[in-house]
Amino acid sequence: MTRKKVLLLIVLVLLGIQAIRPNRAVPEIDPSQDFIAIYPGEPEIEQLFKDACYDCHSHETTYPWYSEIAPVSWIVQDHVNHGKEHLNFNEWGLRGKAKRSHALEEMVEETLELEMPLKSYANMHPEAQLTAEQRKQLAAWWKSLRP
Repeated sequence: MTRKKVLLLIVLVLLGIQAIRPNRAVPEIDPSQDFIAIYPGEPEIEQLFKDACYDCHSHETTYPWYSEIAPVSWIVQDHVNHGKEHLNFNEWGLRGKAKRSHALEEMVEETLELEMPLKSYANMHPEAQLTAEQRKQLAAWWKSLRP
């Protein structure tokens, strides 16, 4: 194959895969089951929490422009799906007390140990880049909610 044919084939494949769209269907949400509805906090801390956590851990994902282009769209959707499977703040009230307590413990730990939000996510979303003080504020709020 000539170089032009190979390039043309690559372009056609890249264009063709754009038709394969990830499923972004959002189920109906009961707002009373949301973490913030159950545990309202200070408005600033709630916003910080939403900015850092809700894109991957709720049905309220705001997709950036680059998540519309395959194969990046598939990778982004896989990350979001995995995050929601592990912990979904829109469904917080559906978790049992023991699971909620454990999740709060994990949230504190992973936030203070710089595991969450993921570095790859925070690099692309400046609003999710938490300072050490912001991490401490979130952790203190979550610790106060544990039974």
